[in-house]
Amino acid sequence: MTTFVDAALSLILLYAVIQFFVLYRKQGSQLLLWYSLGSLLYLFTSLNWIVTDFGLISTGIIENANPFGWTRVIGISFLLVALGIENWLDRPQMLRFPYIFTLMPLLLIISFFFVFETAYLNEIILGIYEGGALLVAVLLFGFFMSRDGKYLIPVAGVSTLLLAVVVYWFPGDVVTANSWIWKLIIIIGAGTFTYGYQRLIMLNQSSGNDYSEHAVEANS
Repeated sequence: MTTFVDAALSLILLYAVIQFFVLYRKQGSQLLLWYSLGSLLYLFTSLNWIVTDFGLISTGIIENANPFGWTRVIGISFLLVALGIENWLDRPQMLRFPYIFTLMPLLLIISFFFVFETAYLNEIILGIYEGGALLVAVLLFGFFMSRDGKYLIPVAGVSTLLLAVVVYWFPGDVVTANSWIWKLIIIIGAGTFTYGYQRLIMLNQSSGNDYSEHAVEANS
C-alpha cells in the first residue's frame, strides 16, 4: 500500500510540474515558473522511496548530506517566492514593495546550513517552514476567494495540504505506522490545487482578464 501511494505521490507532483511549466511557457510569468520549480524539487523529494528501496544512494550519504532535506527546503523557498509574487501582484501599484523583496524566502536555504546535519532539528525546522508556508497560502488565497469565488478550488487544495501537515505531526501510533494516510492527503491537495489554479487562469482569460498582463508587471 505504501509503495503504491509513494508512486502516486510522485506522479501527481510530476503532473504539477508539467502543468505549471506549460502555463509558464504560455503566459511567460515568473510566478508560474516558481510554482513549477518548487513542485519539481518536491518531486525529487518524493522519489526517496526509489533511492532507498533500490539502494541508489548509500545510507551514510543520506544521513550525512541530507539530500532530501535540501530538496524540501529549496522547494518550499521557491513556493514562498511564488506566494510573495501573488501578494505583490494583488497590491495597487503605489503600495507595492520592491519586487526583489519577493525573493527573500530564498534566505531560508542559507539558514538550513546550520541545521541540516541534525536530523531531529532539521525535521522540526522543515515542518515549521512547510506549515507556515501553507498557512500563509490558505490566508492569501482565502482573501482572494473573499473577492472572487473562482479561487475556491485552489483554497480547497492548499487547505488539504495544510491538513496533511497536521496529520503528519499528529502524535499517534496509527499515523506513524501508516504513513500512506498523510501522503494520500498530499496527493489530493496537490492535485486539487494544480487543477484549480489551471482552471483559474483559464477562467480569467475567458473573462477578459489577461493573466499575461500580470506576468509582464512581475517581470518588470
